[in-house]
Amino acid sequence: MIDHLILGLTAALQVKQFLFMVLGTVIGLWVGVLPGLGGPVAMAILIPFTFSMDLLSALLMLASISVGAAFGGSVTSILLNIPGEASSAATAYDGYPMAQRGKAKVAMGLSAGASMAAAIVGVLILMFASGPVAKAALAFSPAEYFALAILGLTVVSVAALGSTIKGLAMGALGIAISLMGSIRSSARSATRSGSCISSTASASCRSWWDCSRSPNSPA
Repeated sequence: MIDHLILGLTAALQVKQFLFMVLGTVIGLWVGVLPGLGGPVAMAILIPFTFSMDLLSALLMLASISVGAAFGGSVTSILLNIPGEASSAATAYDGYPMAQRGKAKVAMGLSAGASMAAAIVGVLILMFASGPVAKAALAFSPAEYFALAILGLTVVSVAALGSTIKGLAMGALGIAISLMGSIRSSARSATRSGSCISSTASASCRSWWDCSRSPNSPA
């Protein structure tokens, strides 16, 4: 694992990758300062721009955007008592009173240090926990997926207390969206049982219409 860590640091600290990290951090800081926006929104908007980039540069830039936005949201929390994003709401409780006492620089320094420490701890946890979590995810059977679906519907019903109709509508919409596309295990359409079973057939059956017109498809 140490060898892999050194290899990753060597690749990430190249000039090209370092410039992309700086660019992502600047974008994240700018987006984090704007109330209502945040790291996930910025990453979603900029994903199409990463299609022409190499994989490492794109991942480093998106990760830098997320980290920069996490700190950028605390700037407005400390100076204006307006959280830039939801995760910076708690910063306003202590940061804004410190800014009123003339200690805004101290508060921003503490916030930057806390963000750096949290990022390092998060990366270390991800390094050691990603393997067991991946094994647990691959061990999921249909029973576990069904339990997760029931848990999701239960959460929707609890969150929609007082507005049952809206909660049921959102749950039904989520189930309908999950039925779109094809089943990876069988390459068949999730909403129609057809002849798109093998990988060769799935390559030719690009759409539901093609599947319905195939000669082996049921009427």
